[in-house]
Formats: sequence, structure tokens, C-alpha cells
Amino acid sequence: MGAHLCPKCGENTIYFDGICHSCSQRQRRDEILNLSADEVEAMILKIADRIDEIEKWDEICNDFWALFSLLGIHDPRIARAAAAKQIYYPPELYFGAPDDVKDALIAKLNSLEDNSKNVLNHLLCALAWQGGEQTAELFYELYKNTRPWRKKLYVGTKFYAKIGGWEFDETGERKSLVFDKCLTAVRVKDGKRASQDANLNPNQNADESVQIGEPTGQKCEFCGCEMLDMLRLKATDPQLAFLNLKHDAIFRCCPTCVGSVRYFCKRGIDGKIELSHDGEGFDENYFSQEDFARLCGMKFKLGGEVSPFYGCFSELDTTVGGYPQWVQDAEYLTCPSCGRTMKHLAQIPFGEMIQGEGVIYVQICEKCEVLGGCFQCT
Repeated sequence: MGAHLCPKCGENTIYFDGICHSCSQRQRRDEILNLSADEVEAMILKIADRIDEIEKWDEICNDFWALFSLLGIHDPRIARAAAAKQIYYPPELYFGAPDDVKDALIAKLNSLEDNSKNVLNHLLCALAWQGGEQTAELFYELYKNTRPWRKKLYVGTKFYAKIGGWEFDETGERKSLVFDKCLTAVRVKDGKRASQDANLNPNQNADESVQIGEPTGQKCEFCGCEMLDMLRLKATDPQLAFLNLKHDAIFRCCPTCVGSVRYFCKRGIDGKIELSHDGEGFDENYFSQEDFARLCGMKFKLGGEVSPFYGCFSELDTTVGGYPQWVQDAEYLTCPSCGRTMKHLAQIPFGEMIQGEGVIYVQICEKCEVLGGCFQCT
């Protein structure tokens, strides 16, 4: 079948009968968000009963991921079933798992001498997502007094903690790298709310609280493409109070070079954005005029509060706060001003916006109010 636009959204090009991947995922999302309490309970029981199928990346895995990301469900019955079958992947199975499950994970860890079948790696990731106080103490102890199996791993427990969205310092003090609250930034089509996005707040004025892809008139020093304010958040908006912003948060980058450069934005004394970067950009501008016009023409409004893992379901929505869904490994940046680890602020599904692939992760140093950003794709 020849190329044609998806009949549902009228935007994405497809080469088959049916609807595009984005519309299919939105349809699935709507189904999960509209489940009754009885239907959710039935899904939980099915997942726990058939937990050994989760590694097939089929029905059970998809159901777990949908409940976890969209509804924030991390039922201990699922964690206990996984631990009983010694299934440690995906590690999100163990988010907030109760003490008996945590103890089982630690006992298994203590019994291992090597990383055969990657079990050691999966166990540490699972414990990182469990994330309790005793887990943090264990990770700190393993950091100070390494086990023989540490030589089998590429990184230590300091990095594994970040996989779960937290870290510890040289004294063992735990610090969260995520915001517990999460909002969506909903795209508005033709000045009207997108029909499939039920979380839109209709009282929000467009362009005020959240802006994405705003031209700046500034040119990239590497490729010559126009720099964009990829994200602007208004500090005075009551919905964003949980971010504790003193000034509007602005992340500026080149839409071409963000694929290879980590950008940092700091507000100067005069209020203007001071831009710095880590890495080298591209020699050519690969961002087409069509993509530029498409992105800059999009308007967004803040949506309502959603599950903190909402952005992990699929690369569909921009989320503010919550947990990032890393396409590759966790990549929390270091603040260039104070050297502290930055905190995840927003996730922008860049590929979804320009019919490509990849995600921009915007982060913030709460002390310095420096914003940083990196890009990952498959």
C-alpha cells in the first residue's frame, strides 16, 4: 500500500491499512484510563498469576506497563509473584515493594558470586526501583565496601540508584532526582482541545504556562540552525507551584545539535539566558524547514495531574515532573555551577512532534535554577 496520512490524526504518514502507531497508543491509553475498579483488579490478578510470561514482552508485560505507567499501580501481589519466580526484569515490578520482597531481593543478591545471565545487574536495578530506606543503606554500604562481584559490573551502586530516580552522597544521605507530582503538557489543535487528551485544563490560557519550540532569532554556532526555546514554564502558575521555581524556567537548544550536545541555560543578572554546552554539534543543519514550521506551530496547555510514571507509557506526551522514561541508560546531568546532580524536570517526545524518534530530557538544579538538557533515541 502506498504512503498516506493516518485517517485518525491526519498527520502521520503510514504505509498500511489502519491507524498510525501514535493513534494506536493513544487508543490503548484511553482504554486503560477508563477501566473500572473491577477491571483493574482482574488485570492485577492476571498479571500476578501469569508473571512468568512477562519476559515474553507480550500481553502480560503490556498490561503491567500500562497499569504501572498510566495508573501508577505497583501492587505488592505482583512484586511478590515476581520475586517468588525470581523474575527481576523489568525492574519497575519492584517499585515501592514491601519489606518481605525487599528482603528476598537482598537475600538473592547476597547469594550471587557472578553476573551470569545478567541476574546481578537486574537485581540491582530492581532494588533501585524498590528504593526504600534499607535499600539506600545497602547501596551506600556496597559503595563503601565493594563485593568481589563489583568487578563484573561496568558501574557501581551510585549509578544503579539513579536508575530508580534517586542518589546518595558521600555521607550516605539520600536525595530524590524526580518530582513526585506530574502534569501533562497537552497539544492544542486549531485552538481547540485535542479530543483524545482528557486531562486538559480548559481554563488554562494557551502560550502562558507552558511553551514548546519557540523561535529565538539566535543561530546555532555549530550548524547555523535557529535556536529554540524548547521549553518555557511560567513560575507563577499555581499548577507548577510544586516545582518551587523562582523565575520562569527556560531551556534553549539547537533542534539539530541537541542530539550530540548537552545544553545548559542560566538566567543572567540582566534576566537574559546565558547558554553553555558540553560536546560538539553538527556541521550541517539536519532540521528541515518543514519540521521547524511543524514544531513552532504547535501550541500547548497544561493538563491535569497524572501518574508520576505517565511519561513512561509511550513517547506521546510532554510531561512536567514525574519520572523520565530513559530510552537508553539513566543520564542525570551535573550542574555546571555547583557540581550537584540535576533533577528531572520535563520529558519532551521530540520524535513524536517531528515524525522522527528520540526524547529530550530537561533537568534543573534546584539550588542554582540552571536548566540542562540531553537527548536519547534508539
